[in-house]
Amino acid sequence: MTRFSLLIAAILLVSMLHAQDCPTLTCAPVTYTPYPTETGECRWPIPASHFITSDLATCPGPVSLAIYSTDEIAAAGEGFTPEFTGRDTFWYEYPDGEETTVVQVFLQDGTGAVQVCETYLLIQMGVAIECYPQGDPIIGNIRTENDEPVANVQIDITGTIQESFATNGDGRFLYPFFSFADSLVVTPSRDDNPLNGVSTFDVVLMTKHILGTQPLGSPYRMVAADVNQSGTITILDIIQIRKLILGVYGSFPNAPSWRFVPAAYLFPAPTNPWQETFPEMIIFDDLEENDVISGDFIGIKMGDVNGSAQGN
Repeated sequence: MTRFSLLIAAILLVSMLHAQDCPTLTCAPVTYTPYPTETGECRWPIPASHFITSDLATCPGPVSLAIYSTDEIAAAGEGFTPEFTGRDTFWYEYPDGEETTVVQVFLQDGTGAVQVCETYLLIQMGVAIECYPQGDPIIGNIRTENDEPVANVQIDITGTIQESFATNGDGRFLYPFFSFADSLVVTPSRDDNPLNGVSTFDVVLMTKHILGTQPLGSPYRMVAADVNQSGTITILDIIQIRKLILGVYGSFPNAPSWRFVPAAYLFPAPTNPWQETFPEMIIFDDLEENDVISGDFIGIKMGDVNGSAQGN
C-alpha cells in the first residue's frame, strides 16, 4: 500500500471515529438525603450527570447537559428549548421542594444533536434541617489598625434573631441569611490573654505621649492606652499596665482585653477619640434589598500601643 493510500485510510478512520453517535440517552432515578449546611442555607445541588446511566465516552465532544423539572418545562409552554449554560445542576430547595420531582435531562453533543430522557428525584429527609430566613449575608472582617486579622472574636447577634459564633483564623465571620424585616445588632467581644502585646515599651510610649514629646498619633492607639477607661491617658493607666506586667493584676480591672470599633466609624477628633462616645457595635435596621451589609470592625488590644499584639 502506498503512503498516499495509508494517509487516506488514516483520514477515513479518524472521520469514522468522530462520526460516532452518542448512545441512546438513558436515565435512572436519584434518591437524595439533604444534610444540614454550615450556612443554614436550605439548597442542595444535584448534578444532571448523576441521573445518566448510559456511557457517554463515545459521544463526539464537547458534551453539554441541562436538567429541568417537568413543571418548569410545562410553564415555558410549547416553545420550550433547553439552555445548556448554567443548567447542568438541579437545585433542591427545602421546604418548598417536592418529595418527588419529575425531571428531564437533556444532552447536546459536539455535533449539536440533542437527546432527552425523563426520570425523577426522590428526597428522603433523614435528619432535622434548620433553615435561616432567606436574605443576604452579613459578612464581617475584624482586623487591627495594622491590618492583622483578629481571630476567636465572639460575635453576638441580637434583636429579632439571637446568634453567637466566632471569627475564624482570618478574622472573618459570616451570618448567613436574614430577613430584611429583621432588626439586628452585631457586637464583637474578646477577653483573653491580657498580656498579649503589652510590654514596658508600651509604657515608654505612653510616658512620651503624656509628656507631649511624642504623641501616639492614632485614635486607636490612644484608646488602647486608656486601660482604666477614664477618657484620658494618665499615669493611672501606666500604673495598671505595670501591675499587669508584674503579675499583680491578672487582667485589667476596668477594661476587657480587646475593644472593637466599626471600621466605617470616623473619629470626629482623631487627637481626642473620647470627644464623643464611639460605637462598639453595628446596628442593622430598616434595610433594603440592595443595601451593603458589612460588619467590619477594627480590633484594639488594650495596653498595646505599638501594635505588637498577635490577633490569632
